[in-house]
Amino acid sequence: MSLKRHPMQKKVRIPNLFIIGAPKCGTTALSHYLAGHPMIFMAEQSGTKEPDFFDKDLALSHIPQKIRDWESYLGLFVSAPENVIYMGDASPLYLYSKSAVPEILDNCEQPRFIISLRNPIELAQSLHNQHVKNGTEIFDFEQAWYLQDKRKQGKYLPCEFTDGDLLQYGEVAKLGRQIQRLFQLVPRELVHVILYDDFSSRPDVCYRKLLAWLDLPDDGRMEFPRLNTRVGYRWMWLEQSLRALRSVRQTLGLPGGIGIHHAINRFNVINRKQPLSKAFREQLAHHFRDDVRLLEKLLGRDLSHWNI
Repeated sequence: MSLKRHPMQKKVRIPNLFIIGAPKCGTTALSHYLAGHPMIFMAEQSGTKEPDFFDKDLALSHIPQKIRDWESYLGLFVSAPENVIYMGDASPLYLYSKSAVPEILDNCEQPRFIISLRNPIELAQSLHNQHVKNGTEIFDFEQAWYLQDKRKQGKYLPCEFTDGDLLQYGEVAKLGRQIQRLFQLVPRELVHVILYDDFSSRPDVCYRKLLAWLDLPDDGRMEFPRLNTRVGYRWMWLEQSLRALRSVRQTLGLPGGIGIHHAINRFNVINRKQPLSKAFREQLAHHFRDDVRLLEKLLGRDLSHWNI
């Protein structure tokens, strides 16, 4: 079903560039780099990092900034300078969503799509870590993996989630199936694929290839900072307690800013990649093997370095 444009917004330019996934594959950094180009305006420049407007088939009750109506969505782009060629939306769950790309094609003229992909084991583990970091995951990765079936039934869900769809790490990270669906809808020349392995090691090269695909001049960017990196907590209970106190303070309108949370985080936050047992990793590799082979065929790329 096509979205209707408000008559007062006929002159508003519609977004035509979409970073649609996958989550935890460098999409935050990509959006940030593109936002710095003088001929691109990204939604994050209006204060909304991931609009998540078109993925209405996903239960995103845990995301407070979700944009729900067409007028508000277009409002993200009203401050875009007239000379920009691309206006972009970076919402990495659009690739996983079954409704997002069809809705974009129905409502946006000549959209282009950027996707970044990585080893699905790393993706699933990093996505889990992000939920832990946000306080929306209460089990370690291996426990959460084995709870996926029960979570489909609405059991063992953190209170922020109304269903377990986004906690299905094994499905969110099956990228071959998602890319196959995308290529059935969108001409291949309108999709630019980046492998996170390449982006992580040479972001400058990947960025300039992306600009060339967009037919844009190099803006001379020399710095490519890593954003939204993996972190963990020595004591998750301490982080959750601090968040609860901050929420109460905000609800009551009490002043903050004395730096206690920041000071504690300096001690409590650690860079951590949860080690996987050999047996568990082999199980994950078996789960994703056929999907990775599908992805290899679709992209014409050898992904054997993923060791799956």
